[in-house]
Amino acid sequence: MDEKYYLSLDALVPICPFNQMRSHDELGNIETAFRALIETDLEKALYLINHETLPFTSLFLLRHDIEKHGVFDQLSLRNRTALSIVNEILLGKRDTLSIPCSYCDYIQTVHSVLKWILETGSIDDGLNNEYDQVLDITAILLIKTYGDKTILPTIVDIIFKRYAEGLFINDLAWAFFQSHDPNSLIFIADRLKSTNPKEVELARKLLMFCPSINDNSKTPEEYTAFTDWLKENSLFLYFTGESFQQSTKPMPYVVILEAKYLYKTVDLLTGRIFETFTENESRLLGAYKKLDIDTKILLANCSYKLHQRDLSTWRTWIGRPIENQIVIARSIMGVRQ
Repeated sequence: MDEKYYLSLDALVPICPFNQMRSHDELGNIETAFRALIETDLEKALYLINHETLPFTSLFLLRHDIEKHGVFDQLSLRNRTALSIVNEILLGKRDTLSIPCSYCDYIQTVHSVLKWILETGSIDDGLNNEYDQVLDITAILLIKTYGDKTILPTIVDIIFKRYAEGLFINDLAWAFFQSHDPNSLIFIADRLKSTNPKEVELARKLLMFCPSINDNSKTPEEYTAFTDWLKENSLFLYFTGESFQQSTKPMPYVVILEAKYLYKTVDLLTGRIFETFTENESRLLGAYKKLDIDTKILLANCSYKLHQRDLSTWRTWIGRPIENQIVIARSIMGVRQ
């Protein structure tokens, strides 16, 4: 490597062909550029491919040439780990990524590499089926194995991009909901405000479990209605796990009405109420379960409203016989008998 190249190498890295080519046609040229470079200047080729600014897409495209030229062992730890992950995913050996906890350093390395794959590779989603498969499984591993919720906005971006292009979204949508984080639904709800009809359409499909969302809604208040609903019901939500693999209109979250009625917090993953019941609450709950669904919803919504407005008033109301509660609730909620 000549002296001039040494002096300018750091400046060249950000504009090297492995980093800057973005369109699919340009991405195809990366392999040609790398082959030419690795045969004429191996040191330069390794420097550029191991540089921290390299996006995952470039490494993915060059993986066969790396194997062909036998330079895998000269790659950085990040690149070696990433290529191992790619091979394990494409060969269907996903269980090999379940690393024992004693290997803490390796666990942290795999986690950081998975994030690098998704965050730098997401821009080229749709490159080919294998590439998209790697991104999908990477997202699932980050959510299910590492509980990493920081990548949820990136997953949402990919989901909406794919939907606009008519591509498959079910696995990524499943991964997103597997975060078990109702607050993350805001990332989807934000698309309700989009001027792009396709984005609004998908946001409604993903949030259809919320009563304020429907296919025919055209109101600008839809986003506000959803966020209000989420704020009101967040303590009483149960994650069902239902997804697009099971239904065209899945209900991943449902409100446990009994919990909202008695204002008791719910375990998100089991739907069970955390607190124990008093004798009076047990009697009320028995009577509540015998009511029709509309009356259950009426009492649950009234209970929440009273609890938020005045705790003393709520305690008086909840202490009354359920027949009296219904009469008062209809008056408060403006429901005719």
